[in-house]
Formats: sequence, structure tokens, C-alpha cells
Amino acid sequence: MTVPDILEYLDHVETKRKGWGSNFIDTSFETMPSEYIGFAEDDLDSFLKHNYINALSNAKRALDCQADRLLKLLGFYKQSQDKFWGFPRKLEKIQSCEIIAPRVLNKINKARNLMEHQYAKPKNDEVEDFLDIVSLFVASTDQYTTSFRTEIHYDNEGDNKFRDYPPLNITIDQENCKLVVYVGSNLKYPNMMTYEFETNDTNYIEIFKRHLKKIRFM
Repeated sequence: MTVPDILEYLDHVETKRKGWGSNFIDTSFETMPSEYIGFAEDDLDSFLKHNYINALSNAKRALDCQADRLLKLLGFYKQSQDKFWGFPRKLEKIQSCEIIAPRVLNKINKARNLMEHQYAKPKNDEVEDFLDIVSLFVASTDQYTTSFRTEIHYDNEGDNKFRDYPPLNITIDQENCKLVVYVGSNLKYPNMMTYEFETNDTNYIEIFKRHLKKIRFM
């Protein structure tokens, strides 16, 4: 099975998830996005003169933290830290895997641009809208950051060109920032093939994107 075969196999509607490993990908931080959102909501309810400024700061922290959690999932977090990626670069990489719906992405970019004036006092309604958008972003991506397995097995048993193909096992090697694809991952297929893709390989994103899509709709 070639790499184009793997991509087509994962794209096929009858390719199904048949099993998974027991380990979850660790995307946690000491303070999580939901906590920052809670802090921001408390700030809005306070009677301090600078409550909206505090709320904005915590909403930004929630947004940045969730972006970093997604980068951990995708294997790009270490690279983003080493190379000092700004938020637009992080979002661009996340979007390359089609995790974020375009309408949510547009809302994030528009709202964040409004909030980038460091020393301007934010308008109350803008801060509230920004917090709502951040909450939407966190809620819509938590399905990946909270329960994504390091190992997923796929098989295609339909009456199609793939019915005689061996099953696939996709393993995320988070420590080494690699995606490993095992073709023929059981005793029925003793001549198992192994493909390793690093983050700088264009196929890394293409396989990960399809992997995420399969998980999303199962």
C-alpha cells in the first residue's frame, strides 16, 4: 500500500474505526481554558473599575491555552515554543488540519484584531462578545483535546476496491512528534509495513487531517 493508497483508504466512506488503544494524548496544562473562562466571567460580574480589562486578559489566556492544547495534539507544540510562534501562526497550523469551522475561525480573527490595542480601554460589549467567541472555540474543539487516543485501528469491510486491503493502525508518537502508520497490523498480515511521518513532511498533515475527520464523525 502506497501513501496515496493510505490517503484514499482513509477518505473512503466505508473505512471504519475498529478499535483503539488505551492511552489518551496529554494536552493538559496546570491552568486550563475552562478555568480562564470562569475567571473572565467572574471578572465581568465584579464591581472593580477595571473588570472588563481583567475579563479580556483572561479570555485571551483561554484562547491561547486552547490553541496550545491543539498544537500538543497535532505534534507542533514544541516547535511553536522553540520558534516563538505568534497566535496567527498557531491558528494557521491548527486550521491546516481543518479542526476549526471557517465561521468560528473568522469570528476569532475578527474579534482578536479588535482586542489587540494594548492600552485602549475595551468596550464592554466587545469584551462580552469576545468571551462568547472564545467559549465557542473551546467548546467546539474540546472533543479533540479531552479524549483523543494515541492509537486508532481502521478497517474497510465494504464491497469496494479496499475490501482485500489490510487494516491500518495509526499511532501518534507525541514524544518524537511523529505519526506512525502500520499497514497490516495483525497476525493475518505477517508482512506488516510501517510508515513514519514527521511534522515537516507534507503527508503528516494530510494523514492527520483525515484521521481527525474520521474520529469527528464516529
